[in-house]
Amino acid sequence: MSQGFGRVTGAVSALAALVSLASAVPFGLQIYSCTTPGVIAPGFDDGPWIYSEDILNRMGAAGFKATWFINGANKGNIYDYNSTLQRMVSMGHQIGSHTWSHKDLATLTADGVRQEMTLLEEAMMNILGYFPYYMRPPFLSLNANALSVLKDLEYHVIIGDLNTKDWEYQSETGINTAKQLFIDGLDQGYTIVEAHDQEVWTHDELINYMISVVQSRGIKTVTVAECLGESSTSQWYRSVRQPKSTNTVRNSDFQYY
Repeated sequence: MSQGFGRVTGAVSALAALVSLASAVPFGLQIYSCTTPGVIAPGFDDGPWIYSEDILNRMGAAGFKATWFINGANKGNIYDYNSTLQRMVSMGHQIGSHTWSHKDLATLTADGVRQEMTLLEEAMMNILGYFPYYMRPPFLSLNANALSVLKDLEYHVIIGDLNTKDWEYQSETGINTAKQLFIDGLDQGYTIVEAHDQEVWTHDELINYMISVVQSRGIKTVTVAECLGESSTSQWYRSVRQPKSTNTVRNSDFQYY
């Protein structure tokens, strides 16, 4: 990683000196659902973007927690949203990696996968002073090569089980399908949500609908890490890459391939 890391300001400065805690969540295995009962973990991919701040406002008013799986250069450039990322952290949300430029990791060489991950790590170090343990792959697409690299880089690989497919239904009538998928998923007991904060109809319709449904059902929203039993931010982020752990985990606690 290049020089210039660690430019940390404001509410996030206390996280800069993270002390890594052992994790019971496996690295390099695809995780689909929460292990903590009675909660859901909303996740938003592909940002930050022009809608992210307004979505944060609405979430803050509702006490709605989420995990933001961000890109470095997708619709926008991460360096244009420094304050948005800092605000996410200060509000108690979690930030995870969605790679630097939203490439399909299953189509890349090992070096290509590593570059997609480490470029975003560098940007997050510059903006926040740390980078995540958690990621969600673009297109939810992985192969053995990508998973091997992600395991080596010590990433918890989140897929989720409640996909709103909101990106596919971006119209005034189409977004109703995404709303129904959200309801159907909750009814089936699904817990880790995928939506996209850079989509206009998600911003205009789906977010408020999700908040309303969650509130009416009395469901608690938490970050993905919290729903997997990791409540300390030292288990969400690191400022250096730690030596490989010899800890073992009970893989039966997680749904994975």
